[in-house]
Amino acid sequence: MPTGGTTMDDKGFIYLMDLERQAIWQQDINNNGSWKLIVQDERIIWGDASDVSADGYLYVPMSQNNRIPSFNNGTNQVERPFKIYKIKINSASSIIILNMILFLMNLCKKRKRHDQILCFISSVMEVDQCCRLIDEISRATIVAYPLVQSQHPNVQQENIEHGTVFFSTTVAETSLTFPSFKYVVDTGMINTPIYDIESKRTILKEVRAAQSTIKQRLGRLGRTQSGEYYSVYSFKVDDLLYPNPQICQSDLMNNEFSLRKSPLQKGLDYMKTFLPAKLSQQSIDTTIQQLKQLEFKKVEEKLTNEQLEYLNAYYMIEKVPRPHQLQLICIEWNINTFYFFFDLEDWFFGRWMAKQERKQRLRFAA
Repeated sequence: MPTGGTTMDDKGFIYLMDLERQAIWQQDINNNGSWKLIVQDERIIWGDASDVSADGYLYVPMSQNNRIPSFNNGTNQVERPFKIYKIKINSASSIIILNMILFLMNLCKKRKRHDQILCFISSVMEVDQCCRLIDEISRATIVAYPLVQSQHPNVQQENIEHGTVFFSTTVAETSLTFPSFKYVVDTGMINTPIYDIESKRTILKEVRAAQSTIKQRLGRLGRTQSGEYYSVYSFKVDDLLYPNPQICQSDLMNNEFSLRKSPLQKGLDYMKTFLPAKLSQQSIDTTIQQLKQLEFKKVEEKLTNEQLEYLNAYYMIEKVPRPHQLQLICIEWNINTFYFFFDLEDWFFGRWMAKQERKQRLRFAA
């Protein structure tokens, strides 16, 4: 069964599936190629019901794409008319694991023989726990299969072919295909690594899913048949449209160090104005303080005036010295700081680059 595209009838009309609005658009190629919205949510908006045949089926998945797909001279044609499958959205009251297991068991009673049920939960530990609980409570009459990132794709595919009830983390949002998908139970929670400024370590936290993530989960339904979505979360979906950027939740020390070692020689305090996501000033200040504790200083601040004069004279002769020559300098001055060798190498290379840029500017000016 095709998953998207266009179809042309004998009257010269082209029908196009709108992934976002779950609608059908009609283009009259005999009238300047104008588009008209004819079906949305299975309601005829323009034209007659005979404009859309029901002999075959073409499903309409959910998508974040808010633009109408384009095609080139009818080359993306398929020979199937369109049918939109309805998705029923329900809400439950609790996300306690035991209550969710009982809810799934009741859902298993109403499903048909081949209907598949997918439950999204936050962690791998909860996936294993839920599979074990539903097996114990149902006395092995209901077998649930885990779907997690660490599984081999062949194992995942085998579970999907043989199972009807699945517990999954985020891996089932986009990368897996279910042949007879009917129900989705969504806890609306995910586990993500977040750097804690106070304890100075990265910890795994359970946070609510963003609207874009929930749309992906909802979009698993309505592809091969009508489906039902059950939300077991209490937060408002619209309060968080997209997940927080990773840079706002990670340790900034490596980023700060790399920026200060770059030719820019400026850190996140300067670069934050160019980032789409606003970094907290507290995290930047903490990162800078940690680097100061590691003696992150410029070469000029680490050396005496006599040593700087020696380096300037050495540069006039050698330009950029070889690594073994820099090692001899470090040994001679009895400087054992781990980063000093790289600082010294960057110092020589930075001077050489600045000299090349000056030559290039003079060449262009002439």
